[in-house]
Amino acid sequence: MKASNSILIIFILLICSCSPWKQLLVSKGGTNEAIENAITDFMNTCYLRNDDSIFSIYAYIDDKDILGVSIFGQDKDKLFPGSNDKIGSYSKGIPNKYMIVDGKLFYWWSDTLPHIITKEMVDVLQKYNHIDSMNVDSFVAIPASGISEKKKGADYYFCKNNLKNYKKVVTNKAMGWYKQPELDCDKK
Repeated sequence: MKASNSILIIFILLICSCSPWKQLLVSKGGTNEAIENAITDFMNTCYLRNDDSIFSIYAYIDDKDILGVSIFGQDKDKLFPGSNDKIGSYSKGIPNKYMIVDGKLFYWWSDTLPHIITKEMVDVLQKYNHIDSMNVDSFVAIPASGISEKKKGADYYFCKNNLKNYKKVVTNKAMGWYKQPELDCDKK
């Protein structure tokens, strides 16, 4: 009897400890919460997390029920400075939100925050050597050319009414250039 109880306890512990990261996911919210869910899933389930230390994130509204989020490695593609923008000025060219998870930088453009270049964001990009800058006070983001068509990213499709209901696709194709996975967003 003791052996069967021990096996049962071990089995229960294994089931309970399989996905503690899933408890970090939120079901309600907007684009930023969906992005945070995507980062959590990416860091816990996606092998691409080992390929880079810097990731850019783009959010796409696919339709009234679905929110699409793409995560793409950016170690080789720096943001380049220019003379048009300065810290404190308005710009849609530089990300305005970021998270650091396990030493990896994730950045994106949030529509809920003003598109103002902050010293904090520039400092983070400098820390990760992700800007090519001789002059920290003037900064503009110009995407690097030559994105490899072989490089893969992770695309997430979230139900807007329940951000815990999502599907992930790892691909080298841009969102919208392949068949989107089907989600049943009517279920609660």
